[in-house]
Formats: sequence, C-alpha cells, structure tokens
Amino acid sequence: MNTQSYLKISFSLVSLLTIFGCNQDPYANIGELTPKRTLADMVAGYTINGPSMIECTESLECGALVSVSVPSPGTAKIQVLGLPTGAIFDSTTGKFSYTPDYDVVDTINDPTLTVKTTPLRFVVTSSLDQSFAYDRIITLVVKNKQRPTQVVVAASAEVSEGQTLTQEVNIVNPDLPHGPFYLNIENGPAGVQVIQDPSKESHFTLKFTPDASFVNNGDVSDGTDFYKTVSLNIRVNSPNSESALGSTVWKVKDVRVAPVIVAPDTITQGLNANFVIGAIDYNEEESPKILLDTQQVQYGTLSTQVINQAAKNGKGLPATLMMVSWNNIPSWEDGKTTSIHYSVCTHGVKGKFAECVAKETKITIRTGSSELTSNFSPTDLSDNLSEVILSIAKGNN
Repeated sequence: MNTQSYLKISFSLVSLLTIFGCNQDPYANIGELTPKRTLADMVAGYTINGPSMIECTESLECGALVSVSVPSPGTAKIQVLGLPTGAIFDSTTGKFSYTPDYDVVDTINDPTLTVKTTPLRFVVTSSLDQSFAYDRIITLVVKNKQRPTQVVVAASAEVSEGQTLTQEVNIVNPDLPHGPFYLNIENGPAGVQVIQDPSKESHFTLKFTPDASFVNNGDVSDGTDFYKTVSLNIRVNSPNSESALGSTVWKVKDVRVAPVIVAPDTITQGLNANFVIGAIDYNEEESPKILLDTQQVQYGTLSTQVINQAAKNGKGLPATLMMVSWNNIPSWEDGKTTSIHYSVCTHGVKGKFAECVAKETKITIRTGSSELTSNFSPTDLSDNLSEVILSIAKGNN
C-alpha cells in the first residue's frame, strides 16, 4: 500500500466516528450533584383524611372515620398513638370508636374541670418505603357528664301506731362525694321528719310516729289488725346534678285505743239522782256507744239523754255525752247505795262497736242532798264535745 492509500483509510475512520456520535464527551456529567428531594416531594401522595377534633361525652359512645392513602403502588399501614383505655381504632375500616367512662374527666380532684383533651397521633407508612412516616394529630375531646345520683333506701318498712319508724337513706354519687344534697318527701304522710347527718351530707334519716288516728276502721284488715300502706317518693336534688328519685312503702299497723270514759266513781244525792257519762274515741273513727245496764235499779224512773259528735268534723275528737237521771226514788232507799253499770264501745277488728270498756258509778241516796239538773240540750254545750268531756274529767278530779 502506498502512502496516499493509507491516508485515505485513516480519514474515513475519523469521519465515521464523527458521524456516529463520537463527537460527545462521555465524562461530561461527572462531578455534578443530584438535586435533593423536598418535603413536598416526600409527602406527595400521602393523605390522612378525618376530622380535626373528635368530641365525646362520658358514658356515651362516640366515633369517627379516618381514611389514608400512600403513593401508588404502595400499600398503606396506619397506627394510632395515644389511644386512651377502651378506645378502638380499626385500621381496616378506618373507624374510631370510644365510650369514655365517668372517670375520664377527673372532677373529684378538680371540680372545675369540664373537659379533657387528648392528642391522637395517626401515623401512616408505605409498604414501599418503611423509612418514611407521615402523621397527623386529631384532638380527642371528652366532655364531663355527672354520674346519675342513686337513692339507696329499703324497699319497705313497718311500724305500729304510737311507735316511731326510723329509716336510713343514703345518696350515692362518686362525682359528688360531698354533695350538697337536698331531700324532699313527695306524697308522703304528714309528720315525716327528714334529718340530715351533719357529719355526712349524703346520709339522711326519716322518722315518722303515726298516732292512733292514722289507721282506722275503713282501712284494710288482715283479720287480726287493721293496717294502712303508704308509698313515699324520695326526691333528691343537687345543684351539680340532675334530681334523683327513690321510693319506699310503709305499712302502718293499727293499735286499738280503748275509749276514754269520764264519769264519777261515786256520788251522793237525794231522791232525784243525776250524773254524766262522757266517752271519747281516740282512734278518731266514730262517736262511742254508751250501753246502760238498768238491772240494779229496782225503783224509780231511769232515763237518759245523749249527745253525739261525729268523727273527724274538725271540732275535736269523736265523743258521746250521756246524762243519766234516776228520778222518783222511794224514801226507803235513803242511805242505800246502788251501782249503775255501763259499757262504752268503739269499732274493733271483729266489727262495729266490738271494743268495749265497762265501768260503774255508785250512787248513795241521802235525803236532802243536792241534785243535778236533769235536762240539757246541745245548745248548752260547746261545739267541741270532747273538750267538754275533758273539762268534766278535770272537775271530777
């Protein structure tokens, strides 16, 4: 090959290299820095969607939905930090549910508290990049709710007329250990005492002493006794909670009170003898019946006049007043003593006027002795017959 041919071949190779791209520098980018990823680049595609605040109330169920996403084709994984006891988050459905109990808002140590806030941190990671986590805070707010106040009292109690019933009532509310509490009796009998323990504001005592008139012959009988049942509603109020209601039933058993008899044991009079018998029913049911036994009176004329005062008429107790007149006594009875027997009866378990008390008055005849007038009428007496009888009793004494 001559020199001219060699030069032509060399030139052709250089031309080919130029034509097919060898004109670029293969080391042109060596030494340059790759651009840094910004925060916007890192969080792109990550989302946590949900409310900014979840509001709950003690003792009531609450909830919220939270959805998340990560850049495709990754799979999201979510966890919640700071969940309170009892709260549940389902990562599959994104449902948060919670029923806070009554102790979440600590009003016992701080009565001024009305809410409790807790930050919940929702954290999302991608299956493609576990080194990066995206999070968001959702605030959990729990509102205080007072526990319902409970009235603790025995369901029933029993007492007899003339005795005192004592029943304990305790008010329970852990949110209000010191109350204050105010107790009132609704639809109870008159005379119920409510006594609050000065050393424990949640403790009360009920006292009730039914008198002899509380149960009467119109009430229920079990064949042995009359009795009356009364239902009491016990209302408790507090400025810091809703009112509460308790109840109890009292059974009051009847105690039959014998009729009071007012009459002289002995009298001395002339040939016309007169005396008064008074009777009062402290059961406050009806005017007593006075039954006179005339068998001992062999001579003269025995007559009576009677005034009754009905039961519960607003003018004293049921009462009966009887004037007994023994007239035309023969003179040969002078110096002799005769007993006049009588019974005073009121209503009993076995029937009307079945409870009787017997008494006698001894009359000694003395010629020339003073005599009582034998005639009287209702207009001569006070409207309150029982008071008249009691005044006669004082005179006899």
